[in-house]
Formats: sequence, C-alpha cells, structure tokens
Amino acid sequence: MYSSLRIRRAVLEATLRSRTDFHTALAEFEDWLDRIAGSLAELETLSANTQSLKDTAKRREWMQKHKELETELDAHESVLKTVEEMGRKLGAGLESGKERSEIQNRLEAVSQRWKDVRRSEVSVRERLVEAEQEWEKLTNALSTLIGWIEDKSKEMLAQQPVGGSLSAVMAQGAWMKSTEKEMELKGIQVRETITNAHSFLMQHDLRPRMHRTGVLADEDDADSLDVEQRRCGLQIHVDCEKLKEKWAELGTQFADWDKAVHAAALRLQELERALAECQLHLSSVESEVEHLRPVERLRLEELKDARRQCESLATRVNDLRIHVDDANDACGRVLAADTPLDQHPRNQLDSVNQRFLALKTALRVRSAALRNALTDFGPSSEHFLNQSVALPWQRAISKTNQLPYYIDHTTEKTQWEHPVWVEMSKELSQFNRVKFIAYRTAMKLRALQKRLCLDLVDIPMLEKCFSRLAGLSNEESPGLEGMVSSLLPLFEQLHAKHPQMVRSVALAVDLCINFLLNLFDPSRDGLLRVLSFKIALVVFSNAQLEDKYRFLFNLVAQDGQADQKHVALLLYDLIQIPKLVGEAAAFGGSNVEPSVRSCFEMVRLSPSISIGPFLEWLKQEPQSVVWLPVMHRLATAEFAKHQAKCNVCKMFPIVGLRYRCLRCFNLDLCQNCFFSQRTAKKHKLKHPMQEYAVPTTSSEDARDFARMVRNKFSRSKSSLGYLPVDVGDEGRPLAAPPAAARNPATEALHQRSAAISHRLAQLTASQPAEPRDERIADVQSPAQLINQVISCFYERKLENGFLVYPYGRRFCAARRLWVRSYS
Repeated sequence: MYSSLRIRRAVLEATLRSRTDFHTALAEFEDWLDRIAGSLAELETLSANTQSLKDTAKRREWMQKHKELETELDAHESVLKTVEEMGRKLGAGLESGKERSEIQNRLEAVSQRWKDVRRSEVSVRERLVEAEQEWEKLTNALSTLIGWIEDKSKEMLAQQPVGGSLSAVMAQGAWMKSTEKEMELKGIQVRETITNAHSFLMQHDLRPRMHRTGVLADEDDADSLDVEQRRCGLQIHVDCEKLKEKWAELGTQFADWDKAVHAAALRLQELERALAECQLHLSSVESEVEHLRPVERLRLEELKDARRQCESLATRVNDLRIHVDDANDACGRVLAADTPLDQHPRNQLDSVNQRFLALKTALRVRSAALRNALTDFGPSSEHFLNQSVALPWQRAISKTNQLPYYIDHTTEKTQWEHPVWVEMSKELSQFNRVKFIAYRTAMKLRALQKRLCLDLVDIPMLEKCFSRLAGLSNEESPGLEGMVSSLLPLFEQLHAKHPQMVRSVALAVDLCINFLLNLFDPSRDGLLRVLSFKIALVVFSNAQLEDKYRFLFNLVAQDGQADQKHVALLLYDLIQIPKLVGEAAAFGGSNVEPSVRSCFEMVRLSPSISIGPFLEWLKQEPQSVVWLPVMHRLATAEFAKHQAKCNVCKMFPIVGLRYRCLRCFNLDLCQNCFFSQRTAKKHKLKHPMQEYAVPTTSSEDARDFARMVRNKFSRSKSSLGYLPVDVGDEGRPLAAPPAAARNPATEALHQRSAAISHRLAQLTASQPAEPRDERIADVQSPAQLINQVISCFYERKLENGFLVYPYGRRFCAARRLWVRSYS
C-alpha cells in the first residue's frame, strides 16, 4: 500500500515537473519566435524597396542578417519538433479535456507562426538572391544575344553568293524573310538588355576605392567584393558595347544582303519572263513554219499567197527580234551585276538565240526559193505566159517598167502590142462601114468584149477578182503581178466552165493585160491605177446595165456620196474606152467637165451626188457614155429573131436589131440595112424609126400602127435620143490623172498619133460650109436651135452622123418602153 502510494506520488511529481518544463519551454520558444518574426518583418520591409536593393552595401548587410536568421531558424527547427512532441505526450496524459485543448491550440498557433516565418524568410532570401544575381543575368543575356548575332552573321555569309537561278534566289529571299522576323523579335530583347545594362551601370559605383584605413593595411573581404563588383560591371559594359556594335553590323549586313537578293530576284524574274515570251512567240512561229508546204509542192497560182505568207512570217520574226534582244539584255544585266548564272538559264538563252537564227535562215531560204519560183514559173514570168504567143513571136518583160513586150524574131523588131491584139485591131476596121458613131463604137467594143471572153464574167466573179487587190487604194498601181494574180483565177474559172470558149488561159490573161495597158497606159509608163483596172473589167463584164452603173458609182463613192472630182475621174476613165477604138471625139473628148456639170445639174450643182440622181442621169444616156447602153442593146438583140422581113435585103426573119418606120406603112429594116443607110420604096432617112431589140407583141404592133397613122397626118418635131452635153464654156478640167511622162520606147507611136490628128483637123476644116436651112429662122430657144441643127445635120450629112436617132421624140417614148420590157 505504502509502496503504491509512493509510486503514485512519484508519478504525479514527475508529471507536474513535465508540465512545468513544457510550458516554460513553449513560452521561451514563443518569445524567440516573436523576436525572429520581428527581425524578418523588418528585413522584408527593407528589401521590398527596389532602389535599396540595388545598393550593394545594404544588400550585403541584409544578406548577412538574413543568413544569421536563416541559421537560427534552422537550429530551432529541432526545438520546435521537441516541443510539439512533448505537447502531444503531455496532452495524451492529461485527463482534463479543457487543459488538453488549450495545449493543442497553443501548439497549432506556434506551428502556424513557424510556417509564416519560414515563408517570409524564403521570400526575403529569393529577393536578395535575385538582386544579387542581376549582373549574372545581364552577363548571360548579353553573351546569349552576342552569340545569336554571330550565328546569324555566319548563316548569312553561308547564304552567299546570290543564287544563279530564280528558284535559288527565291529560297534565299524566303530565308531573309524568316531572319527578318527573328530579328524583329530579338530586337526587342536587345533593346531591353541594353537598357538594363545601362541602368545597372548607372546605379553601381564602379570607381576604385580611394581611402584606406592604413597605408600598409591589407585588403579585407569588402575590398575583394568591390573589386569583383567592378570587374563584373566592366564586363557588362564591354559586353553591352559589343552587343550594340554587333547588332548594328548585323542590321547593315542584312540590309545589304537583302538588297542584293531583291535586285537579283528582279533581274532573274525579268530574264525568265523575257525567255518565256521568246519561247512562246518562237513556238508560235515555228509551228506555222512547220506547217508550210515545201515550195516545190506549191501550185503556180499559190506562189504569190505563199510569198505573202512568208513575208508576214518574216515580219513577225523581225518583231520577235525585240523579245530576243530583251532576253539578251536581261542576261547581260544579270552578269553585269556579278551575279552567277546557272547553266539552265544559260542553255535556255542559247536555245532561244539558236532557234531565232534558225527561223530567220529558214524564212530567208524559203523567201529566196519563192522569189526564184515566181521569177521562173510564177504569174509574172515568161515561162507562165510564154504560151500566149507562137513562133516566131516571143514574150519578154521589160527591165525598165516590168511590163511585157513582144519580139518578132523574123523581122527582129519589138512592140508593146500583143500579136493577137494587132490582128483584133485590124478586124475592128470592118465596122467602119457603120455610119452611126454610137453603133459603130458599140459594135467594136462588143467585139472586143467577146474576143477577150469578158462577156462570160459576172459581178460576183469580179468581186472575188478585186478582193486580191484589197490592200491597194484606187490611186495605186496594181502592177503586172497584181493584174496577173487577179486575172489568173478568173480565167481559170472561165476555162473550167467554158473550155470551148476559153481555150488558153495564158492567152486570155496576157491578152486582157495587153488590152488594159493599151487602154490606160499606152506609153507603158506604169500609170495604170486600180480604179481604172476595175472600171474596165466592170464595163466589159456580163452584167445588167443598172448593176454596172451602181458598181461604178460605188467604186468612187464614199459613204454613199460622190463629189465632182471622183465623178470626173470615173468619166475620164470611161471615155478612154471609146478612145481605144478611135471614137472618143464624138463623145466629148478628154475633157469631162461638161459631163460632170450635166450630172450635177440633177442635184442643182450640189457638192456631192447620191446613187439615185446619178442613175437618173445615166438613164438619160448622156453623150459621154451613150455608147455603153447601145452596146447593151446590141448584146441583147444579138440572137433575137423578129417575125418580120426586111424591106431592103428581104431577110426573114430579121436577126438582131429591127427598125420599123413610124411614117411609112409596114416598112421594116434589118440592122445591116439600117446601119448602111439603105432605103426602100418612099422611105426617107429622116423618117422617125422605132428600134426593137426583142420580138414585139401584138399590142406593140397596134400601138406602132396608130403612131404611123398619126404621123401621116401630123408632122412632129424631131428630138435627140440622148442627153447632149453643153461644151460652150468648158473651163478648166475638174479632175484628171496626171499626164503621162514621155517614154522613148513609144515616142514614135505618139508622133504618128499626133500626125494623124493634125491631118484629121485639116480635113475637117477643108469641108465646105452647109447652106442655111430656112427652118432655122423659126427657132425660138437654144434647145430648139440645137434640135433643129441636128435634124438638118441628119438629113444632109447622115454618112458622117453621130447617132442612129434621126427621128422625133416619139422614139424616146418607144425606147423607154423598150427599156421597161428589157428590164
């Protein structure tokens, strides 16, 4: 029992001592913790000032104090654990829950304060360490940026030189763009680092210490730290200046390299574009040249078109020279800039130049071959048209005017006229027995038309023929080649349709050319115009009269109107046609001004005339072109058969033109008797006559019988069947082609023509004057005077008369009726 109590007492005393010791230890730990917390709070407040942190002395003092506090905290960490262990054990042995709860709360409070103090210590330590390591960060940042700049500079040097092809230069340009973006990002870091370095150097005193405690005193730790700090500061300063220098050099190097790459890219792009254009145009021309047929496979009529095509291709090749020169110039600019050029673009340029030279050579060879072929076998060669003459004649080309002439090897003489043309001219003399000039002229021209086979040509064929001269104006000369190339397809077509009538194409072409030259260029001066060429073919074509008038008007009209000058040119060329057969004088001669004035009287002398008044004037058959409608009437009546008998030669039926007297009863004449002025019974030459080109109807016979009865009991005044031209005041000619220059080769021909004209004038002047007719005294007006004079002229001088119309105005109405029936 006693022993038990003693043990119990001992336990209680021990417990009481443990409680006292715990509370004492806990109180002492709380006091120490309060002191440490206060010191850390003070240190945290001081280190929170950024400017104070930059002070090295203060920062070092704070770091020393922090180090002491950190050591003390580390030493008391085991004490905290011991106190916590004692508290847990003490609480476990207490029976009172209240006391145990108080001990537990105190332990938790101490533990929480310990954690707060530790967090504060860590914060202060990080702040001080960060401030202490600022120079290291600057040094590292400076060295890193300097290293990056040096690496980029080496990469940029590795990119050089500029690529020799566009793809390589484009790759270099892409690298430059990516480097530029990197430099933009690094530029921000460089500027920030330089700014921080300057700030660091300005906030630290890097000057050496001038005052020492003693002359012989040794440097202490503080002096060692100052030396280290100055060394670091100087290193930062050096690195900062180096960074600025390297960055500026990199910027300059980048700008120069970027400029070189950009300029090289532009030059190489220009070269590649020029090469692409050259290759495109060369391929186009080469494709056309490859599809050209060889010269030896061309037909004769295709030679001129082939030469024109070859000239067009040669022009395109000459234009292509600009693109080739551009490519060569672009290559020269690339090489002049010391830019290496790869082998591929060099090969492309060499290929372009070789292809260009090959094209020029091929076209030059083809042009020479075509020229030789045209010279030897073409339309203008002797070989092509030498069949138009037979031995001993030979066709040749004059070297002075490039026109054909003919050599008679029997007489060893030369002449401009084709031998067949000379025979045709002799055959035309048989029409001189016709007393009436208009019909005599029309018969000669009709004979020429048929002999030249132009009566087989219609307007569509002429339009196709004229289309080959589309590139020439009316005032230009078609030349021999132009005429041959136009007429050859025309007569080939006629030969295919009418082989019995156009037996020799060469003869037909050569004869037509000789006809045109004799018509408009008798002296062979090369003055034949395109307009004259077209007018002659239209006049001698097989077309309706009004269609010819319309076509001729359209040749000289502009926008549906023709002025006096162009109408004069048309009439001047038309008057050359009767002049060719020696009948021009009766149609007004070479002066067309009266005819032009007569034409423009239809529009009251307006500056221009349209197709309507022009046709109306021509339908009145003006004196200068009256031979043309007469030729059409002859052509219409050529095969007409009339159921009547000629009262002179007794021809039945009458073939050709039929003439019925409107004064004598049932008197008909054939055209041969009428033209030779043969009469029968009581018929007189002054009687009015009715002309028929086509067989008559019963109504026309009845009408003519009525006229005959009426004419028996009344005398009608005769009037002209054509529109006369007043030549009283001709004045200066309105328009005419320039006078032909003297040609020594044809001077003899001109002299003979002048002599014949002079002799004709003498014969005309030597004729006696006609006696005065009493009927002239009754004339009341100039028009009646003209009509009366012409009536007397026909009565007394019909053998030298002009027209077939020695009858009254009834013939005009009958002729208009005939025109309507013919149309």
